[in-house]
Amino acid sequence: MATTARPQIAPRISLDQYLFDEAHRPDKHEFHAGYVYAMAGGSLSHAAMCANAVSALVRAVGSKRCLTLTADIKVWVEAEGSAVYPDAAVVCGKAISHKKSEHMITNPIVIVEVLSPSTRDYDLGKKFLLYRQLLSLQEYLLIEPDEVYVIHYSKDAKGAWRKKTHQLTDAVIELPSIKASLALRDLYPNA
Repeated sequence: MATTARPQIAPRISLDQYLFDEAHRPDKHEFHAGYVYAMAGGSLSHAAMCANAVSALVRAVGSKRCLTLTADIKVWVEAEGSAVYPDAAVVCGKAISHKKSEHMITNPIVIVEVLSPSTRDYDLGKKFLLYRQLLSLQEYLLIEPDEVYVIHYSKDAKGAWRKKTHQLTDAVIELPSIKASLALRDLYPNA
């Protein structure tokens, strides 16, 4: 899902007000340094790919001490004062919730975004820069829903981000941060 170009609620509001409002409305919004942005609805292919990604991650993680989360949980980026919704995330060990909301985690290891025309620039640009502020984050996957194409960013031992692309249905993405692998045929079962 993408944010709209302008804040939906002005002027700036507190995190407490955002969390209260978010808990009492049916649609989702992201919070960036006091400004609230409405999330656009997803397409059928976007929703199906999100479901495939969560399902594939659950299978990949298996019985490890990791938890796969859906787009219902926000990620808090303290350095930017932002609360955002990834399409999927993985936390290993104990999920650390923000002190003001159990629906907002601070320690994802893997984050997944499913691309769409309205989210592509945001997910590849500003949102990735935002996520990179998370010390816990080790891997970032961007998935194209309408063709076999996955971008995999992983952080190396020196903290540099490395990019790999995967376009073959029989490809396997190694996720060393969670000691698992993700088969593209699980993401694209009909390809």
